[in-house]
Amino acid sequence: RFFFSSSNSIKIDKNKNGKFNIKGLYEPSDFVPLAYKCIEECDKLQEELKSIKPSTIKCLQLTDTISNHLCLILDAAELCRNVYESEEWRKAADQVFQVLGTYMEQLNASIHLYLPLKELLSQDLQQFTSEERRVLTEHAKELSHLHDLPTHEKEKSVKYKAKIYELETLFARAVAHGPNENNLSND
Repeated sequence: RFFFSSSNSIKIDKNKNGKFNIKGLYEPSDFVPLAYKCIEECDKLQEELKSIKPSTIKCLQLTDTISNHLCLILDAAELCRNVYESEEWRKAADQVFQVLGTYMEQLNASIHLYLPLKELLSQDLQQFTSEERRVLTEHAKELSHLHDLPTHEKEKSVKYKAKIYELETLFARAVAHGPNENNLSND
């Protein structure tokens, strides 16, 4: 998922392997703080995105870096919560998945991410490399379905997606351990 090189603060560290090769992920208790660090970094990138001219390739690079930060942690959490033996690691991964999944949906609803991509799409795409065009069209496509909705529908969609993340977690727990009062409710 890394289309552009960047100086990411959340990194895969080949010299000092953490779980899933993520620096800083050594214990289950590291997972949730790492998710909040990811949110903090994505917020900074989003602020930087707001401050630059929307028609530059830098907008695409920043959007892609945000996506990379999220996917690095979310993909590890998704894998961990579904296949890892340790219950403690799976619980931490569940929390990360819910926190970052909800955050990702809020980002997807952000006009500050969508408008620069839409602006770039309105330009002559031949000025971009084939890789840049592919990344641009994929990111814009992922966001457009939400931004074509009226504001109140967009807000409902974000809430529904957050609920879906919660239900996915409950379902995964029930599959792994069978239904019980700790992982299923009547809601």
